[in-house]
Amino acid sequence: MCPIKYYTNMRLSKDPRLLRYEMVRYARDNGVKPAARAFNTTPKTVRK
Repeated sequence: MCPIKYYTNMRLSKDPRLLRYEMVRYARDNGVKPAARAFNTTPKTVRK
């Protein structure tokens, strides 16, 4: 989904809540591990 790492994306984002919301929606539909792969982060971060 995005080649930039999640943490870099969060720092550069004007509204970090939107990125988290999109990640949660993706995780609900596809699962935690696929969401972690898509957002280039760890499953622990997605669960948090």
